[in-house]
Amino acid sequence: MAPEIDKRGKDILEKLESANVEANIGFFRMALKLASGAGKTTVMAMLIAWQTINAARHPGSSRFTKGVIVVEPGLTIRDRFGRLSYCFIKCIWRIKLIHNPSLFGCIIYCVYSEVFSSIITESMSDIKAIIDALIKFRNERDWGQFHNPKDLAVAINIEASELLENFLWKSNDEANQEKVKEELADVLAYSFLLAEKYGFNIKDILLDKIKKNAEKYPVDKSKGTAKKYNQLK
Repeated sequence: MAPEIDKRGKDILEKLESANVEANIGFFRMALKLASGAGKTTVMAMLIAWQTINAARHPGSSRFTKGVIVVEPGLTIRDRFGRLSYCFIKCIWRIKLIHNPSLFGCIIYCVYSEVFSSIITESMSDIKAIIDALIKFRNERDWGQFHNPKDLAVAINIEASELLENFLWKSNDEANQEKVKEELADVLAYSFLLAEKYGFNIKDILLDKIKKNAEKYPVDKSKGTAKKYNQLK
């Protein structure tokens, strides 16, 4: 936990701020250089966790951030970032449960230098663009009158059955991937439209479901087994 700032701590902060004024006008930053094998991912995870926990303990303080951007310019530790983001999301969920249901904690964006210009909004804007295109297609044909929640749910089930048909009496490799893509697109399209009908946020409901599943299937009990949560010991 972050201690109260004493004189020594204030002196350190003042020196850092002074150095930043000279080197990074308008952008406060601290840089660490660690050799290969020194544990950069662990250090980064600890810094993010420290910020997250203290932001939860002191929601009105400007000393702690509620947003983290991780830029990975190379490809050597891409898998580590994937694991870091998963563990970090779980950490956020625990903070939400312990402290305040409205606390969203930190958000970690694991990105690469070649897509830096679209760091934050890309994934959600893609989903919005898909939903907007579906609604435009629907409204141009005046099909909205048929898209009530019940019929959209039925349509999802029917399209899911047509997706399954591509695998009937076949091995995984024998399934026609083009037909699988088409049927999967139909399932997703009706799912997005049903979410839109109820005003659900796709990101929120998916992350919330992952959180619930993480609680029902703890790693230490569910790893490597296909048993249902009520059969885990």
